[in-house]
Amino acid sequence: MLKQIQFTIVIIFLFSCSNFFKKTIVSKREIPEICFGIRDKSIKLDVKLYHISKTDLELLRKNFSDNAISIANDIGVTEFLLEFISLGGKNKFTNKKLFIMKETQERISLSQMELSSMLAVVDCERDRTMQLASNLDMLTNNETNTLAVRSLLSTVLGTSLAALLELTGNTNQFYLAADVTFALIAGYYAYQAVNLKTIGYLEHKHNLLRELKIKPNKPELFYSTVWNFLNNENYPNEPSEREEILRLWSKYEITTEDEKLFFSDGGEYTSHQLYKLVLKYDTLKTRMAYMQLELRQLQEELENKEHEVL
Repeated sequence: MLKQIQFTIVIIFLFSCSNFFKKTIVSKREIPEICFGIRDKSIKLDVKLYHISKTDLELLRKNFSDNAISIANDIGVTEFLLEFISLGGKNKFTNKKLFIMKETQERISLSQMELSSMLAVVDCERDRTMQLASNLDMLTNNETNTLAVRSLLSTVLGTSLAALLELTGNTNQFYLAADVTFALIAGYYAYQAVNLKTIGYLEHKHNLLRELKIKPNKPELFYSTVWNFLNNENYPNEPSEREEILRLWSKYEITTEDEKLFFSDGGEYTSHQLYKLVLKYDTLKTRMAYMQLELRQLQEELENKEHEVL
């Protein structure tokens, strides 16, 4: 009896130490990388940030809010605003003011289209990630249920066989051996269920997160207006949107392995890693959405200014 107990302890120890008993499932689901096909290249603006002097900034602040000035610089209409202000008050250079206002409003509209396109890309990348995560969860649940049933059946069969052997007059060692054997089989399936790993491959060669992190001189994936908004450092005492995004990302419980995977061209993910990736996309999308609010604010202030001077 003592030997049987020792044998059982050895087997349980092997269960806990050996990767042989761990089961890995590889998903065959393919998630095509199609998100950048929804970008409209015809609306692309090549906008550079305008250096606002202290004098220009004071003049702009007499007529517009800081948020409006900031977003105007991001979309390249700062010089339009300065020219509009320089033309003077009511009933002066009306045609010129109307022309400037039309150009500015068109630039705002194009910037809104670019932002909508970028938000659609982020949504698409997020949905791709969620699709694979859901698929891995489904595979995990199905396999866990299968292993749980096998474990239960092994326990029932072992107990029944041991009882039958005891009733037929076999020795204690014989039916106890049968009971222990089936108990170990049940434990094997239970251990596999607990340590089950399901992985799937996700490709993201067009990696928005990587481009935002490394901050190239000229972005390839972001429109310049959206890029300017994310990297705007007009106010030294306030972090840029990009810096705020990176700060929020740093709060997530992410390993070094996760970081390498998230900023790569793609690789094998677990569902847990995919949900972490979704959080990164959610943060990026939320911060980008603030650009829409600032564009609306600039638009409203321009309309008010138009009523004052025309």
